Amino acid sequence: MKASLFKMLPLAICVAGTGPAMAAVDLSAGATIGTSHDTNVYQLSGIEPPPLDENGADRSDTTRHLSAFGAVRFGSSGPLNLRLNANYSRVESEASEGLDRGDYSFGGALEWKPSQVFDVSFEALQNRLPLGLADVGGTEAAQQRARSATARLQIRPTPRWQVGLSPGWSETRTPLPDAEDFRLREKTAEVSLDFLGAGRLVPGIAAIGRWGRNAAIENATQYRERSLQGTLGYAATGLSTLALSAGYTRRTTSLIVPSTDPVAQDFEGTNSAFTGSLNFNRQLSVKTSLYASAFRYFEQYDAGVNPSVGSGLAVGATWSPTSKITVDVDTGLVWSSIEGATGIVGDKRRNDVVRSYTMSVDYSATRLLSVRAHVTRMIRRSEIWTDQFNSTVAGLELTASID
Repeated sequence: MKASLFKMLPLAICVAGTGPAMAAVDLSAGATIGTSHDTNVYQLSGIEPPPLDENGADRSDTTRHLSAFGAVRFGSSGPLNLRLNANYSRVESEASEGLDRGDYSFGGALEWKPSQVFDVSFEALQNRLPLGLADVGGTEAAQQRARSATARLQIRPTPRWQVGLSPGWSETRTPLPDAEDFRLREKTAEVSLDFLGAGRLVPGIAAIGRWGRNAAIENATQYRERSLQGTLGYAATGLSTLALSAGYTRRTTSLIVPSTDPVAQDFEGTNSAFTGSLNFNRQLSVKTSLYASAFRYFEQYDAGVNPSVGSGLAVGATWSPTSKITVDVDTGLVWSSIEGATGIVGDKRRNDVVRSYTMSVDYSATRLLSVRAHVTRMIRRSEIWTDQFNSTVAGLELTASID
């Protein structure tokens, strides 16, 4: 392990040892140290050669990371609650120094529930996380910085009806090879109406608007997206929960600065699609639970201004044979169609298929000390051969915490 990680270890242990300072405050903190091996660290296709460095050419690499985290909650027994959390992780590569990085996230949530008639919540988050090199390219770590804030007001004029209002704002900064300070800013607004008088079933309707604007990139675009969805929630305490939304989304994209370039004009237009999600959880027994998820959505492609439509399925299970051991198994399949992707002719869409398989085993040696082993296999197939890859990541982590 590199010396810089050892220098951080005493600090992380001090953070992990911090205890509650006041009875009215719930405090938890900890530190994690771990290592992982990636068989395709640059996410290269099968016929792409790995980059050359002082150690030669190799697709695989081993990384080590040390992270410290903490969370605090104020006023947990009253109508006003505040939660704050933060996490920092230093990741260092054994062979490729360009992949060394520092990830972080911090945020908080404020909840106010003065009565049965209405409640208010506010959440804010800022983070810096790595992007997959299959889309961004290069031999150095690329990290996306994101900030977001969301407020929600829920009003119950009668015990049977609930009205929801939710504005939001977000900004992401993505370092692309041809646009090092590429930015996307989005504003959202959602209005919902739910019927609470049908027992465990909660039907409703939601209207969502989203406005986005790109900057610091050639042929920057802006878009307006409108969605109308029906929703349905179901809860059987301790057994099953279901959340369903289904509707129609329409997105109109235009250039911020008009252009006569045919390539730039290809970004303009209107896309529409069926969108929604289905999430189902089932507690089979005290030791075993299952979940299934299906979704279809619009999103912005990470490596440019291109809109993308994605559909996916995910299934997973959790098994706890003892109070100390937990096993999680997940698999997913996602189809995406990216408008105007480079290298595609004809219908100007790039179609990708991503399959993923994940398994993790957690062992709680004591209430404060736990060990986690995990392995993930990802396979992406694409119409552009340089955008498809296979990779397997396996790792081991040791966590010390206090709460």
